[in-house]
Amino acid sequence: MTLILRKGKSISTGPIEKQKWTRPSDWLDMPAMSQGDEKIVFLVKIFEKGNNYLRFRITGDFQVDWGDGNTDTYSSNDHGEHSFSWSDISASTLTSDGFRQAIVTITPQSGSHMTVFNGRGTAPYHHPDEAYRAITNPNIISAKIASTHFTSFYQGFWNAPGLEEFEYVGTNNVTNWSNAFYGCSNLKKVVQLNTSSATNTSAMFKLCYNLIEIPSLNTSNVTNITSMFESCVSIDYIPSIDVSSCTTLSTVFSGCNSLANNPLINVSGITNATTLFASCFMLTSFEATMPNLSIVYRMFDGCAALQSVKLTVNAGSLTSFRYVFRNCTSLAEIKPVDTSNVTNFDYAFSGIKRIKDFTWVDFSSAQSVAEMFTASNIEDASWITLGSSLTNCIDMFFNCKKLVKGPASIDCTNVTTLQDLFSNCYMLKELPTFTNTGSIVNMYGTFLSCRSLTSIPLVTTNALTSFRAMVNGCISLQSIPAFNLSGATAYPNGYQFAQSCFALTESNATGASTQHSYINCGMERTEIVAMFNNLGTNTDGRTINVQKNPGTAELTASDLAIATGKSWTVLT
Repeated sequence: MTLILRKGKSISTGPIEKQKWTRPSDWLDMPAMSQGDEKIVFLVKIFEKGNNYLRFRITGDFQVDWGDGNTDTYSSNDHGEHSFSWSDISASTLTSDGFRQAIVTITPQSGSHMTVFNGRGTAPYHHPDEAYRAITNPNIISAKIASTHFTSFYQGFWNAPGLEEFEYVGTNNVTNWSNAFYGCSNLKKVVQLNTSSATNTSAMFKLCYNLIEIPSLNTSNVTNITSMFESCVSIDYIPSIDVSSCTTLSTVFSGCNSLANNPLINVSGITNATTLFASCFMLTSFEATMPNLSIVYRMFDGCAALQSVKLTVNAGSLTSFRYVFRNCTSLAEIKPVDTSNVTNFDYAFSGIKRIKDFTWVDFSSAQSVAEMFTASNIEDASWITLGSSLTNCIDMFFNCKKLVKGPASIDCTNVTTLQDLFSNCYMLKELPTFTNTGSIVNMYGTFLSCRSLTSIPLVTTNALTSFRAMVNGCISLQSIPAFNLSGATAYPNGYQFAQSCFALTESNATGASTQHSYINCGMERTEIVAMFNNLGTNTDGRTINVQKNPGTAELTASDLAIATGKSWTVLT
C-alpha cells in the first residue's frame, strides 16, 4: 500500500524495510573479544596533514598501546592523550578515503579496573595548537569494548563526529549511558550493546544524524529516557523499547524524520509524552494504552504521514492538549479521549485536513484555545460552548476556510482579545453568542475576510483599543452594529477597519478617533453622512477613507465639513 502525500510525494505503508550499513572493506579488522575481557579498542584514522590528536579520561589506572609503537601508562582520572604522525603508520593501512589506520588498545593496569570512560574529559577538548571546535576525538571511526567493570559512559563519545561503528561485547554493569553518543553525527551502526543495567539513557543517541542500525536494547530498568533518539533523522526502524520503568517520554523520538514504526512497549506508567514523536514524518499509526497520561504537548506535532491514532487513557487524566496533532495533514482517525480536565488546547488540531468531526472534544475546563483549529477543515463548531474559564481564544479558527457554523457561545469574562478569531473563514455564516465582552481590548482581524457573513452581533466594546481590520474583506456584510470605538486613539489601531465590504450599506459604529477606512463599500450619501456624524474627534492627524462608495461622489462641502470639523482628513 502506498500513501500519497501533498505535492505528489508518496510513502510505502507496507512492511518496513530496515536499512543496513556495510562496513568499508579496507578498514582494519577489530580484534576478537569475549565475555570476561577488559579492554577498549579504537580504530583511528590518521591523515598526512593536521593534528591527529586523541584525548580521553578513564577512572581506574590504565595503559594505552597507541598502535604506532608507543605505549603509555596513566593514573586514575588522568587524560590519555596522543598525537599521531603519518610517518609512524604503515602505508599498508591506507584506505580509499586517503587516511592510514592505527588500532589503539586500552587496558587496566595490573590490580586495577576501569570503571568510567569519558571521551570528552575536561577542557580543553582539543589539541593545544588547534582552535576550540566543540568536538572530541574526530579521528576515532570504530570503537569496541568488553568489560563488566564499567559503570558509566556519560559523554563517552560526546560530539565525536568520526565515529561510525560501535560494539560492546558481552554483559556490563553500565547504569549511565546519558549523552554517550550525543552529536556522533556519522555514527551508523551499533553492532551489539547490552543495556540491561542501564537506568539513564537520556540523549544517548541525540543528534546521531546518520544512525541507521541498532540492535535490540534492554531498557526495562531505565527511568530517564528523555531525548534518547532525538534528531536521529536517518533511522527508519528501532526495535522494541521497554519503558516500563519510565513515567516521562519527553522528546524520545522527536525529529526522527524517517522513523516508520512505534518501538514503545509497556507504556502503562507514562504520564508525560511531551514531543514524543514530533516531526516523525514517516510514522503512519500509533496505538497504545496509557491510562495515566496527563501531558501530550507536541506528542505528534508535524507527523505529516500519520493516519490513525488510537490512544486509550483514563477519564480525566489529560490536563494539556497543546500542539498534539498540529500539521498532521494525513490524519483521518483519532480515537476519542476524555478532555474534560484539559485546560490548554493551543494548536491541538491546527492544520488537520481529513477530519471534520471533533464533537468528542470536551471544553468544560478550557482556558486557552489559541489557534486550536487553525487552517483545519472543520465545518461545524456549533457544538462548542466556551465558558467563563476561557482566557485565550486568539486565532482559534484562523484560516478555517470551510467553517460554516461557529461555536454556540463564547463567554468573554476573562478574555481580553478576539484577535483573528475567525480571520479568513470564507464560508462562515453563523457566529457565536458573545457574552461578558466588557474586558475586550483587541478585535484586530476578528472577522477579517469572512466573505459569507451578512451580519455580526453587537457586543460591548467600551474597553476596545484596537479594531484594526476587524471586518476588512467581509464582502457580504450589510451593516456594522453600534460598536463603541472611542478607546482606539492611535494609528494603526483602526487601520483597514471595514474596507472592501462591498455589500455594506451602513455603519452604526461610534466614537472612532483613529485612521480607518470604508473604501470599496456600498454606502450611499445618507449613510456616509450618518457615519460622519458618529465619528469622534480625530486624534492621530490621519484619514478616514470613503473612496469608491456609491454615495461618495454626491458628498457636499457641508457633508465633508462634519468630518473635517472633527479634525479628520477625508479621502474621497
